[in-house]
Amino acid sequence: MKHKLGLVAMTLLAASSLFIGCNDNKEQYLEDYSTILYYKNAGDIPLTLYKTGENANYNVVVNKGGYNLKATAKVTSQLMSDAALNIYNEMHETNYVALPASCYSMDPTQVLSFSSSEDIKLINVEFFTDKIYDLDKDVNYVLPLELVDSKDSINSKLNKMFVSPDVIIPTIYLKEAGEQDILLDANSPETSTFTLSTEMPFANLWDFDCTLEIDQALLDEFNASSEVKYALLPKEAYEFNPTVKFTSGNSMSENIITINKSKIIPGDYMLPLRLTDCTKETFEIEKGKDVCLLKVSYAPQSIALTADMLSTNAQEPSEGAIAGLIDGNLETYFHSAWSVSVANPPHYFEVTLNEPISVVKFQYYTRHNSGNQAPQKIVVKGSNNGTDYVTIQTFDSGLPKTAKTAFTTPIFISETAYKHLRFEVPISTAGENKYFSMGEFKLWGE
Repeated sequence: MKHKLGLVAMTLLAASSLFIGCNDNKEQYLEDYSTILYYKNAGDIPLTLYKTGENANYNVVVNKGGYNLKATAKVTSQLMSDAALNIYNEMHETNYVALPASCYSMDPTQVLSFSSSEDIKLINVEFFTDKIYDLDKDVNYVLPLELVDSKDSINSKLNKMFVSPDVIIPTIYLKEAGEQDILLDANSPETSTFTLSTEMPFANLWDFDCTLEIDQALLDEFNASSEVKYALLPKEAYEFNPTVKFTSGNSMSENIITINKSKIIPGDYMLPLRLTDCTKETFEIEKGKDVCLLKVSYAPQSIALTADMLSTNAQEPSEGAIAGLIDGNLETYFHSAWSVSVANPPHYFEVTLNEPISVVKFQYYTRHNSGNQAPQKIVVKGSNNGTDYVTIQTFDSGLPKTAKTAFTTPIFISETAYKHLRFEVPISTAGENKYFSMGEFKLWGE
């Protein structure tokens, strides 16, 4: 059946009925007509139904209006004949096709008698959702109704309605689908919680379950295309109930995930969750909204750096003292040598720590007024004797080339804790084994 765009008229499920609002315009045409009859919802009525294995009820509303609301009235609501529908299509350039009688239950002709105290009449239609779902989706099927045969006036603009049911497979999905972040640091509480909500887009009339499972393949796929490599969050570091439980009357279920910081060391972790195994037949889990990648980044402690902890093999004598890296001023900077030669390139600066660290993260800014000397490759090396250095990590992708731009590394871990950290820049925007400049520098580690 052709999908209808625009506002959906209403969402109905089995055993449900249309809510009738207070404002039915019963008193319109007060000056022109003593009594006038019309469909409350006339014209093209798109109706979204769900394939639940059960039928859906819909109420057609006929109104009585005019200046004499206490009058009695009578009108007939009937299915339009094929001939009448064809004439309507030709006149209005529509392509309606009458819904097969096997797809609904309704008296085809109903005489509606309004007493002096009645302003509305309801006509119940029971739609057979399974049968409608199997119809040709390219055909514009409608239930065509018209008001006829009344001694009172019938509104010629509101005397026809074409109910166009569209039956879709009901879906369950994660509200927080995709990548979600939990950021931890030394000041975070020992436990943190994340609420993962599972929803359905209509009124729920059933009790059923789904399952949240941990899917290692999701983590592997993410790491294959990401510069930051995440480790699977250890089992002892989290708790949650994997059963997603829906109860009748509730269209959302919440699962609380508790993360225990004391069970992990600083680093980047992931809890890759997939929604599976819906126990309600005919319901489907929506692809693209069935996965939550819960990223837990536990930052090590910030290290307070002082000028006497910094050194370099390539200080430019005319500008950019190395202390500019840690003075808290983005307008100052460190500049490696360009006016004098350096005996053993590449240029680097080094941090000598009070205590060795194995978990490291750093951030730097490019120079405030130029990206012409921005690092384009940074090799981090470690040493404990200040002589023998081991490469810990290399960064050569995504480093900024513009002025006053920050670059923050993921957390990286060395098998050995080091007291000396050397930051070599073999390539900058100035070229290979040439000078570089750098604004503020920050270091975290444990």
